[in-house]
Amino acid sequence: MLLPVHEGLLVSIRTDIFEQLSSIRNHGNNPAAGLAKILCDGGSTTIYFDDSGYRSPDMQLIYNELKYLSLTIEIANSQIETGSKLADRYIVESDGNILLVIGVEVAYQGEKKGAISTWCPEFGVGDKGGYLASQQTIVSQPFLNVDSTAVSGNLRIPFRSFMPNPICSKFSPEALDVELVLSYEKLAMCLKLAANVYF
Repeated sequence: MLLPVHEGLLVSIRTDIFEQLSSIRNHGNNPAAGLAKILCDGGSTTIYFDDSGYRSPDMQLIYNELKYLSLTIEIANSQIETGSKLADRYIVESDGNILLVIGVEVAYQGEKKGAISTWCPEFGVGDKGGYLASQQTIVSQPFLNVDSTAVSGNLRIPFRSFMPNPICSKFSPEALDVELVLSYEKLAMCLKLAANVYF
């Protein structure tokens, strides 16, 4: 269950993402309009993995053609809670069907700070044959400093980064290069607002 501050930040992230998707869908000249139309809001629906266990992401995007979602977002109090073990559960236990995990680490009692990490599947060959693991691609990138100042910049999420190959093949490179953008400054503002409301 999300704490109120987590929920407040999550609502802001979800609203931002789906406003961007709506804008892409409604502009017929955007090369990714068709892509955006097949993306669904998976909410926090529980995912049951083939081998064992289950997990309910804080937010998920899913293609209407897939069994598993392609992107998940988790918000937690520490990097441990949003770390590589959790990314492994999503990526490895879904057999690589989950292509992008975004972890949002927040602190809001006393010092207010926030950071983002991302993971994607890593396929390789080792001594025992092929393997699948999670690879961290962004490591605790701050968006809100401990002095409560916002960090400039954006998390840029191209469609190709959470698009399975069978769907990639149906769209142009221009469509796959279109990005969803999460502004660090906007995330910082939303986190501070949520913290001020609930504390």
